[in-house]
Amino acid sequence: MDRFGRRQHFGPGSPGAAEALDALAEEHRQQEELRLLDGAEPEESGQRPECLFNFGWPKDEVPDLGAPSPQPAPRAGAQTRADDTLLRLIVALAAEQEIDIFTDKAAQQLARFLDERGDKPPAINTLKSIVQRARNVAVTHDIVTARNRTRR
Repeated sequence: MDRFGRRQHFGPGSPGAAEALDALAEEHRQQEELRLLDGAEPEESGQRPECLFNFGWPKDEVPDLGAPSPQPAPRAGAQTRADDTLLRLIVALAAEQEIDIFTDKAAQQLARFLDERGDKPPAINTLKSIVQRARNVAVTHDIVTARNRTRR
């Protein structure tokens, strides 16, 4: 931890990691010396500092090292906004071509439109995933689609 009590994270082999391990080893050495001066046996159960059993994590935050690897971090705000903008454009394009993105055939219709333009459409499963995300954006932001254009 730094002088403000914040935990530090160091990559394997970094100078900071070596320094942290050295500090942990020194702390352990000092704790062992104090226990021996008090007449305690080094192997006594419960006599070692808790941080050594938890590899430095606070007791309530000890990770399950056998658990699956963590999920990727959420995308940065700028990336989310860029994706959101592209999905809005897809919704607008579909509406302009009178393709109802809320039907099961929307992905195939968009693929056919791109193919007729001479553009190579993405794989149909990829396009279905994109259309599903575009539907969510259309609903979330109340965007005019081919389905709701006449109701406005």
